Amino acid sequence: MKQYRPETLLKWIQTCSIYLGNQRYQLRFELLLAIILSMKDDDFECKELGYDDFKEFITNFKDKTNHIAIEDFYIFDQLNLVPYFYKKDRFFFFYGITERPYESLRIIDWIFLLPSKFSSIELSHIQQLFLQSLTFQTKLLAELKNEFANNSYNIDDFQVPPQDFLEKFCCQFLVPVSVSNDNFVLKLGESSFETLEDLKKLIEGDYFKHLYIKTSKEQYFMLPQLQIELFPSIFLDIIINSSDIENQTFNILRNLISRFRLLCGRFFSPKNFIIAIGNKTERFSMKIDLLILFEDFLLLFKLVNPLSKELSEGINEAHEILENCAKKIQNEEDIYLVGEENHSYRIPTKELHIITIIIFKSLGPGFHQIKLDFKTNFSEQIFSLKDLIAMFELLPSNISFIKYLQEREKYRNKLFNINGINILALYLMNNESIPDSGEQKMLLYPHFWIDYYTKHLFEKYKDNIYELVEKNYPYKYNYVKKWDEEQDLYECFDTYSLQGANIIKTENRLIWIFYPPQHQNLDLDDFRFAMQVVGPMYADYLQRILNPLNEILASYSRYKFHGLYLIPIQMCKNDPKVENFKEIWLKVNLDDPIIVKSFINSNFKLISLVFYDFELWCEKFKNSQKNDNCKYAISQFLRSIIDLFEAELVEQEKTFKTEEFFRMHFKDGEKDYLTIETPAWNPQISKYPPYQKTHQGDQEMVIKHVKAYFREKSIEKREYSPEESKNIYNKVYRFLYEKLREEISSYDLNLLLKAYAELELIEARRYRLLMETGMKSDELLDFNYLKYFRKGLGEIINLSSSTRFLIENILNIGLTGRKKINAIDYGYLQALSSYLVMISQRSDFTHSGVLDNLIQIKDHYKFDEIQEPTTFDYEAYIDKEFKGKIELSRNFLEIEVNQDMQNEKTNSILDDNERDLLTGLETAFLENFGFNFTDMMRVLFILGTSKVETKKQGFFPVIRIKTKDLVNEILKHYKTQFEKIQEISSSESSSITKTVIINIIDYLSLDFKSYKNEDILLQLKLLKKKERLTICPLIKLNKDDEIIFGHECCHVSFNLWRHFILSGVFPFPLSTNSSLSQALNLIHSYRDKSFEDLCGEYVKDVLGENNYILRLKKFNNISEDLPKFPACGEIDLLAINPANKIIFILDAKNYYLKLHPSDIKNQISKFLTKENSDFIKLKKKEQFVSENINLFLDYFKIEDKSEWKIKKAFVIKYNFQSIYVPNYDVDFVFEEDLKTYITKSK
Repeated sequence: MKQYRPETLLKWIQTCSIYLGNQRYQLRFELLLAIILSMKDDDFECKELGYDDFKEFITNFKDKTNHIAIEDFYIFDQLNLVPYFYKKDRFFFFYGITERPYESLRIIDWIFLLPSKFSSIELSHIQQLFLQSLTFQTKLLAELKNEFANNSYNIDDFQVPPQDFLEKFCCQFLVPVSVSNDNFVLKLGESSFETLEDLKKLIEGDYFKHLYIKTSKEQYFMLPQLQIELFPSIFLDIIINSSDIENQTFNILRNLISRFRLLCGRFFSPKNFIIAIGNKTERFSMKIDLLILFEDFLLLFKLVNPLSKELSEGINEAHEILENCAKKIQNEEDIYLVGEENHSYRIPTKELHIITIIIFKSLGPGFHQIKLDFKTNFSEQIFSLKDLIAMFELLPSNISFIKYLQEREKYRNKLFNINGINILALYLMNNESIPDSGEQKMLLYPHFWIDYYTKHLFEKYKDNIYELVEKNYPYKYNYVKKWDEEQDLYECFDTYSLQGANIIKTENRLIWIFYPPQHQNLDLDDFRFAMQVVGPMYADYLQRILNPLNEILASYSRYKFHGLYLIPIQMCKNDPKVENFKEIWLKVNLDDPIIVKSFINSNFKLISLVFYDFELWCEKFKNSQKNDNCKYAISQFLRSIIDLFEAELVEQEKTFKTEEFFRMHFKDGEKDYLTIETPAWNPQISKYPPYQKTHQGDQEMVIKHVKAYFREKSIEKREYSPEESKNIYNKVYRFLYEKLREEISSYDLNLLLKAYAELELIEARRYRLLMETGMKSDELLDFNYLKYFRKGLGEIINLSSSTRFLIENILNIGLTGRKKINAIDYGYLQALSSYLVMISQRSDFTHSGVLDNLIQIKDHYKFDEIQEPTTFDYEAYIDKEFKGKIELSRNFLEIEVNQDMQNEKTNSILDDNERDLLTGLETAFLENFGFNFTDMMRVLFILGTSKVETKKQGFFPVIRIKTKDLVNEILKHYKTQFEKIQEISSSESSSITKTVIINIIDYLSLDFKSYKNEDILLQLKLLKKKERLTICPLIKLNKDDEIIFGHECCHVSFNLWRHFILSGVFPFPLSTNSSLSQALNLIHSYRDKSFEDLCGEYVKDVLGENNYILRLKKFNNISEDLPKFPACGEIDLLAINPANKIIFILDAKNYYLKLHPSDIKNQISKFLTKENSDFIKLKKKEQFVSENINLFLDYFKIEDKSEWKIKKAFVIKYNFQSIYVPNYDVDFVFEEDLKTYITKSK
């Protein structure tokens, strides 16, 4: 080496190190540089270095140093670039062999790159070095990316690059502006590399201390792969050598705590921050950096000063501070807490789970052995700052954080030599659960985390939305999500301040639609309206007309449109920021509920302010069935642009230009963005928070229970037949039920209140989802939305079912414990209940023979199910089920929009012909239950719609009230709403007594004695019982004669009772000979006939009255040659379509849909499979008509009798499973599709 010029050697060695195949061999190049740099300028003979000599030298060096370090770790391709954003700019960086390069950059940013308010010469110097290094790396990587754009390469093999590559890239290492500060420059001969200690320092990353290399002639950047590793020690030296070290250190620590608070606030919410904690005389938390309270977990955070020299000492001091604070809290019976806005309150300490968390960051190189004076456990945690940031970035919720800590602690002894961050990757990859390895310990490869995290970052940043957001508003938004897969429409939020926006991404710029900020005058409906309607609507429609809009803007000026600010009128009052626009927003009225003002701001951006009134908007467009609301909103925006740039035009010309634009570019359609005011039937629903989401880790925990059970019982690993599977289902069910029993019995009454509150919130979300879907036009019901709808509704259906089952089991098992429920424990109980419901359903379907589920137990006792070909096509059935929900949502919406819900729901008289039937029903109800059907429905309606006054506070939105108070509330609302309405059975006005109300409450209530004769509850078995929450939504607490209920649960019950009874069906078995059964049979028979009449009307509408016969019983009316009553029996509906030469034999089936497996089996049997099924009967009718087809055609006066076909079909109301049973030659036609079927069949 000495014989060559040092400049060429240094440049070519460094250039060789960045060649893609050499990424993992970084330490060898560091070793080579260390040796060269230890020599002085005078030691070199300065001969010119030829390529062949260099190639031979590098190859020999590589071969002789193959034991310098372990080089078998995973290498993430350097050209899969991950960006780092700093002050609106995007940088790329070399990964090298740094364990966590991106995270190291982020920590350097957090600690050393302070905001301008902390400016100093030292901090400016640090920022300058940081930017110079990242600019160098970014430029170099861009050139590398371009170099290999069209070339294949292997990142695993050591290679000497071609000569042209060396010559092209070596100049990139030259420092453009010479660095004069020798502290950052390593000159030839200034270092030594002679001992094993030097080699050890090199391997540990503690040898190089400089960002630049200097010979007598030139100055170069140090290896780019090394620079992230070098930053901490270099920057720390700058601070330590500062003349104002105390102030610099104070500012760094203060800034770090500030950024840490922001991180925690975004993850937990600032509402969970506790400012102080103590007793009446002492504040315990003086030395604690951050306190967070959520559910019943109190988190105490202490950051160790990253600039301190003794890391172990700092960690042990932090532990002592946290431990002292925790002990003081635990020694008190009650403690006082001060929250945000100085709100103070007192809570019992026995209800708190205290977790102390130490946060540290070592700035020194290499691995640091930390000596702790304590042992960590679930309640005493210690994390590096890198790790905690990663947790808060990737864990989906604060509940997930606690569950992760619990899992980590539980499996502590099974994780062999695995550091914390690798555990996090394992946890996330396994559905937020650490896999159960049985008796064996788990071992992960050393770089498991960096593999997982770098792939995550690369995939995330493929979308340049993050870069564009940072360019516009650096550091402002931590949540960005695409909400329309077909278009580039996004939503972003700062989860700390809850400030957010919709975004349109167009090419390489963004158009913003900003939500209103949180404001003291801002009504919840106004904010919801901005987020759910106005924001998405403007984003969607502006995206649709973006090209012509850009052309208009380009014709006006060079200004780019930046975005809209949504401003509710309520926010304008007493707000000086919009005082200049007062004359504009004061014009908002019923004719113009939205007014837009556009202008050019001081940054030369085109801005539009959208002033709106939520209630006036609802009033203006409540009866519109077109997208007039969207057209109006966009026209107001466009008009504001014209007002800005063509103010000289008269009003008529401005109106003409606006209308002309819409005529050319706006597509009229169905209503698609709609909101209505708070629904009349639930006075509280707008205040409902979201329900608790299912946690994947809880589901995995239940699965691990099942695996452990199989392992303990030595269940054979194989595939089991359906008959064997039934036995395994039963054993697993009983095993898990005992776990549920044990858990439930350990809690107090709060568990029941929590579960009922969750059920109420779930049903509220069901309503909102149906309303949201109902307002979508067909154009907006694309694949992505249908996928979202199906997933959302499926989750709600499953959660609703399992939550009801949990509540029913709470009443069965009883609450005899003292434990307080929290969200973490509730999630586990919910998962247990959900799994039990699933097992119960699978078992019952298998037992009934409707589905054949085969159980397969695999390695590690993994429990899989194989669904064999079934009685019916399950997937097709489910697909139709969800499509049917779309139509249901639209019908539901129509009732809401037209404000007919109260009349529709409370009026049980359907038409004059039914008065006698309903009178009989009322009488039968009174005989059997002591109240009539109408009064029961009115009570349910009141409970679902009326605001009930109660002093009890607790688990919102559950209403907890004494029975006597509830009776009085019902009586009060009954008098207001129903006493002027005429009774069905008489001309008298409606009235009700307290005794009747009590009877109804008793009938509609469950309590802790409802299941006294049941050892184990089965969900599907409950479908045949009265004692289920869907029809008995009230629960008696047996404490102070109290009752709980929810508006939504009562509303669900109201709908079910109404649907059952008015269909002639009772929701659970009755005595066949009872007066109520007889009354319902009469209603059902009337419904059957009405359904046949309805089908006849549909056919008459499309074929005319001469081409169909309704209820053909006497066949000799067709022809004297036919018997009067043939063996085939009556035909419900016979129709002919001369246009397509088809005779239709239709059987109208007004069967009621039941979902119990045995009912499904009976339904399929009745329709298709039994000896005298409906299918066999219909086939006989088809055969009879076929044998006499000419006589039938003669009756309908058809002359051309050639090539006629016969089609037979069942006309149905519901989505029966029988439809999807294969190999039966019969059509099933939904009543709404009958006209299409008649006209378009071939």
